[in-house]
Amino acid sequence: MRSALRSICFALAPAAALLAACELALALLGRDAHSYGVAHGFDPRARYIDADPAQPGAFVTRYYAGEQPEVRVAPRDERTRVVLFGGSNTEGFPHAFLEQCLNDARPSQRPAFEVVNLGRRGYGSARIALLFEQALALAPDICVFYEGHNEFIERGFELELAARGNALERAGIAAAAHLRTFHALVDAWQSDAPDESAAREPALPEKHQWDYDQFRALTYDQTLERLAGFRANAARMCDLARARGARMLLVTAISNDLVAPFASNPPRGTDAASAAALQQRLRAAREQFPARYRGLWPLGPQDRLHQKDWWQPPSPVPSEVAALRLRAPADAGPLFPYWAQPEHWSPKLRAYIALLDAFLRRELSDSERAEVEAAAALVDAILAEYPEHAQALYARATCAYLRGDAAAAARDFRAAARYDCAPRKASDATNGMLRELAGARGVALWDADAWARARMPDGIVGYELMSDECHLHERARRPLMIELARAIAALDARAPDGADAR
Repeated sequence: MRSALRSICFALAPAAALLAACELALALLGRDAHSYGVAHGFDPRARYIDADPAQPGAFVTRYYAGEQPEVRVAPRDERTRVVLFGGSNTEGFPHAFLEQCLNDARPSQRPAFEVVNLGRRGYGSARIALLFEQALALAPDICVFYEGHNEFIERGFELELAARGNALERAGIAAAAHLRTFHALVDAWQSDAPDESAAREPALPEKHQWDYDQFRALTYDQTLERLAGFRANAARMCDLARARGARMLLVTAISNDLVAPFASNPPRGTDAASAAALQQRLRAAREQFPARYRGLWPLGPQDRLHQKDWWQPPSPVPSEVAALRLRAPADAGPLFPYWAQPEHWSPKLRAYIALLDAFLRRELSDSERAEVEAAAALVDAILAEYPEHAQALYARATCAYLRGDAAAAARDFRAAARYDCAPRKASDATNGMLRELAGARGVALWDADAWARARMPDGIVGYELMSDECHLHERARRPLMIELARAIAALDARAPDGADAR
């Protein structure tokens, strides 16, 4: 047996040595061991933005593929070009207003600003990184990255593999995907096309696909593995920008604390009986919670609010609902309340905002106070065994708030978002990566998350600013743009070495 193993090892030694040499050579050449080349939806050959054939020097995006008009970028001029990157939030930023804010405050000796918005709904950091690299052809002066909500929307390579092939094949390909040599061979194969293909139009990006259900069963260690890709993609963009002489501004993303986690799964290795018992204990805690507030602990998608709930055909609205304001942010201004007019709200939304109003005012009877204590005791027992269970952390936050401990509630709301196993909003996990990365790479950071929390009573961000888990109300975006303009202007005023550029 030993002699057979020795023979196998000797036979494989030359191949292993060759592979090690290839890996070293590719590393010295700066080649990353990334999986873009074989990722579902993330083919680097696809052109997300390209030269506009209708206007020399101009560019046009290619990522909407007929869903809506593409973004056209005028030829470069003497203005300071600011390019925004991100998902649907960034896509919805009023970039013309941002440009106006920048130019209104611009010192006379500085060039005017031009703002180009390349936000694309549904795109996570992997897609954005591909677009970012191609968009450097626009010669941006400043690149702004605002994202963190979309890392669990499209599957990517790992979950594409899970849907095909046998377990051994999947394991082999997944292991190979960590090798630079594997990706060099894939790229060489993809580029080895017939000569006539050179005249063809470059491939369009694959259509965005909603793959969220594929992530619901992740354990938190798997969640962190995937989120490592978010940091890697953001780091790649920082490095690409620096190599091209562009400045990078990382912006933390704002999320709704009052939206419950989307996936709360026990740790890897938990047996089925224990997992079922955990769910039963959570249901028992919910049954102890005051009946009128149980809507804060959703049972399924049907219990959650969506953006469409704010924009329904108008209908008469009770005066007590129309008068609701919840908590006004500091310096709210005349645009507050930021949400759509109540006559456009769905019946579900009207009931939910009324529920939130009572919750935020801590409206409780004596019997309801006793119910909160009973529910909190059950939740505390769960967290003693499962301290990172997102749904239990969220439940404890609601109990803490009703008990009058807003500081504890704020901490638990943030922890609940952080430990969501398949998050659909940014959290301290993703925002923390951006904060750390800014320091590690020496790039600028504007902490929009901290700014939003500082404006809200108790530091808890809710529906006063947000229409769902991650999208700001349209009117709430304008104060954000004013602050973002200040961050961009401060970055523009600094020379690359940190000296005053003026």
